[in-house]
Amino acid sequence: GGTFHQPLIISMVAGFTVANYTPSRLEFLRILHDSSEVIYIAFFTLTGASLQLDVLLVQAPTALFLFALRAGGIVLGAKAGAYLVDAEPAHRDKYWMTLLTQAGVTLGLITRVG
Repeated sequence: GGTFHQPLIISMVAGFTVANYTPSRLEFLRILHDSSEVIYIAFFTLTGASLQLDVLLVQAPTALFLFALRAGGIVLGAKAGAYLVDAEPAHRDKYWMTLLTQAGVTLGLITRVG
């Protein structure tokens, strides 16, 4: 149903709110930094173990095409945006890197949808 992603979205909204609208930003970021390694290991291990590799192999060409299309759009969009706002030349070629890696959210949604 429509409630499969609530914990993920609630966590994202809560983190955004605490980091941007409360005086606890630095403490929150320290806690996240200190606990992130264990959480990442558990999350990616459990998510990887629950993926259906036979389905993934069948859909690999489509997944690779979509990945390349998304990556290309991110690179072009980031470069165009950097050019339009006259960003420093040293940074123009690096902005896309900050936007490309969102594997955790993607895997979280894949396991819920699949």
